Amino acid sequence: MEVTEESGLRDRTIHDVLHTLRSVAVLGLQRPSGELKVGPESDTLLAVGDRVIVMGQEPDLEAIRPGPA
Repeated sequence: MEVTEESGLRDRTIHDVLHTLRSVAVLGLQRPSGELKVGPESDTLLAVGDRVIVMGQEPDLEAIRPGPA
């Protein structure tokens, strides 16, 4: 999932976004610079341009996708 201005994920931590979604696991985080963090800490602050690599059940993944603008 990509962090954009419209996604509602900017300036939130991984924990803030995913703590209620039991089936979702964060596998990695890629920063715009290309830096890849495998298994990022839950207190990692998300920024525009980040790509969060997640795995989970479809209903939980749908819950964190941004809706139509």
